[in-house]
Amino acid sequence: MRDIYILGNEHIEGDDLPTKIDIKDPRFKIIHEKDPLRLLDKDDLFIIDYAEGINNTTILTEKDLDRLKTINSVTCHDLDFATLIKLKQSTGQKTNVKIIALPVGKKIDKERLKEIILENL
Repeated sequence: MRDIYILGNEHIEGDDLPTKIDIKDPRFKIIHEKDPLRLLDKDDLFIIDYAEGINNTTILTEKDLDRLKTINSVTCHDLDFATLIKLKQSTGQKTNVKIIALPVGKKIDKERLKEIILENL
C-alpha cells in the first residue's frame, strides 16, 4: 500500500484540500499532513496539493521542482513544500517526489483523481 500525502489546512479557504478528498482504495492510503516538515525524512513522496497558475491537473516530479515558485519566507508559517525539498536536495539528499497538482478553484472530480492516482502509483 502506498502512502499519499495531502497538504493543506482545512481551516483556510482556498487551502482546504484535505476536506475535499476522501478517496478509499486498498492500493493506497490518503494521509492529511498539516506539517510538511514531517515529510522531510521520507525518501519517496507522493503528494496531492493545490497549485496556482495551472488550468488542468498536472503531474510533477523532483525534476520539475525548479518550475515551482518558491516563496521568500518571513516566518516559519511561510515555509512552502518546494523550498523544503530544494533545501534537502541541496544537501545531497535524494528524494523521489511525485506531486499531483490540482488547479486552485476548480471542482475536484474524485473518480478522475482516483484514476490519476492509480496511473501514477
